[in-house]
Amino acid sequence: MSNTENDLLELNHEQFEYMRKLIYKNFGIHIQDNKKVMLKSKLSSLIKSNKEYNVDNIFHKKSFEHPASIRLLADKISTNHTFFFRETDHFHILQEFLENKSFLKSKSEKKLRVWSAGCSSGQEPYTIAMIIDNILNPHFSGIDSKILATDISLTALSEACRCVYTEQQIEKVPKNFVKKYFEKIDEYLYKIKPKITKDISIKYFNLMQKFYPFKGKFDFIFCRNVMIYFNSESTELLINKFYDVLENNGVLFIGQTESMSKKLREKFKFLAPGVFQKKGK
Repeated sequence: MSNTENDLLELNHEQFEYMRKLIYKNFGIHIQDNKKVMLKSKLSSLIKSNKEYNVDNIFHKKSFEHPASIRLLADKISTNHTFFFRETDHFHILQEFLENKSFLKSKSEKKLRVWSAGCSSGQEPYTIAMIIDNILNPHFSGIDSKILATDISLTALSEACRCVYTEQQIEKVPKNFVKKYFEKIDEYLYKIKPKITKDISIKYFNLMQKFYPFKGKFDFIFCRNVMIYFNSESTELLINKFYDVLENNGVLFIGQTESMSKKLREKFKFLAPGVFQKKGK
């Protein structure tokens, strides 16, 4: 083992604090004291797979403070655990809104906009798209629906763009949806059909960036099991940003085990665990 690899694996307190502050500054992710071994492992993996990085240029030349390197770092620290129809209750609530004729009729521009923030490898936005298509196309074909799917992991976004999943990955998808929205491309792989992918934009987006450059607002925002990695300050900052880009009476979905402060909850109506509706003005 080289000296540089050994040095990294022995990540000292100063190096750990530097990386922790850098990650928090750029992504709002709070690395706790007991996650030092995890961070060492992820940085070691990065060094082994990218020859241009070593202990010297990470900690002395500050290479991770450059935009391209920051994206690479984001890729390594991301946790991309997800699956179709995760936290199913949330999708039942989405379905109820879509089946509510007064909700759709209230949309003067006949547009439906959804943001899957922290979309990982795509299972969440594709689940949303299937539900929307299954409800709107037979009954409300005049509605223009679009989904924005974003993440900081380039690896996960690449998988989302491929829209190819194994038989095991789609086991929670209802059988009628598999038949309707997936094409079997070999014995074990399934690809989502273009009728679902065509209305989804998949992009890199850092939730902690200061300015959200959206021209319009969203009817639904899904940001589930993302804020579990944030401290209270980052969580409050993010939820306030979501509030600003939600339509009046728009709905925010967060993880069922995630919460928001009493101050933030004054801006929303609680609908169900992890589901909050922006109060209309």
